[in-house]
Amino acid sequence: MNTNLIRARTAQWLVEQLGETGIKASQLLEGTNLENGWLASEDAIITYAEYKRIIVNALDITKDSALGLKLGRTVNPAMFGTFGYALMSSKTLKDAADVFLKYQHLPGQLTQISMKQDNSALVIRFDLLYPFEDALLCYAIEEVLSTTYFGMIFLVNKDIELMEVCLSYPAPKHARLYNEMFRCPVRFMESENHIRLDARIFNLPVHTANPSVYEYSIQYCEEMLRGLKKSDPFIDQIRNIILTSPGRFPNAGEIAKKLAMGTRSLNRRLRERNTSYKKIINEIRSELSIRYLANTNLSIDQVSDLVGFSEATAFRRAFKRWTGKNASQYRKEILEEF
Repeated sequence: MNTNLIRARTAQWLVEQLGETGIKASQLLEGTNLENGWLASEDAIITYAEYKRIIVNALDITKDSALGLKLGRTVNPAMFGTFGYALMSSKTLKDAADVFLKYQHLPGQLTQISMKQDNSALVIRFDLLYPFEDALLCYAIEEVLSTTYFGMIFLVNKDIELMEVCLSYPAPKHARLYNEMFRCPVRFMESENHIRLDARIFNLPVHTANPSVYEYSIQYCEEMLRGLKKSDPFIDQIRNIILTSPGRFPNAGEIAKKLAMGTRSLNRRLRERNTSYKKIINEIRSELSIRYLANTNLSIDQVSDLVGFSEATAFRRAFKRWTGKNASQYRKEILEEF
């Protein structure tokens, strides 16, 4: 892997979160080669230098040395697209941790996270992947520390007590905030960055567990991990906006807006690639339908609803057109194979 390239989802999340406070994306992207349309793609790649610049801009604009810590308090795994859905649909916190460890680089981490058992305690360690210094080092560790802790709380929907927090840098001026947030001993100038907690916490169930969503999300994470989605970057960008849009399929106008272009420009660029927005939508509907029928126990009516059909009869006709088989027969044949 080229260590100068990073998947962009975590950087996008930073820009989106600050956008909710009134800070414009253009301000945060100043000094990079990125445009606003970059925010829409789950598969976007940026350089380490560009991510570093975004963080520098964020710290300069907010004048908040504790920005990394504060961001984690609002974390919602769904913000991280399919990777986040895999965490949220896991059965237990241990299962979610296994998913995280395997796919942690998909959203674009600044750190490598590892875990080890120490008697009855679990130690979660954070190691920097890039050469940060001073305020940037502090931001990078605080961001992953905070999002990890509050992310676990989100997943199990209950408070989690830490035994200790150990950090490798001097106490920052906002050190008191650590005690308020983590409510445990916090030690600075230690040999490594880690948190320690009772290992039994990992037996807690994830309150949003969903086996069907889990199976689909893991398959998609595997595809991203293997780098299988390497077709046309422009079409991939559109596909990922569609796949990460909650609850519905956006129309062409909404896609164009997210790509910072007009609808006519979008349609023209798609015609140049011998495709159309309608064709892309139908391809995604077909792919999702096949995966849901093959890998879940959802009814055909439920699958119809999930892929955007208001009537199951219209879905059945479309599925027959896509595959040459009716949905019931397709599922039966898949089950017989196993």
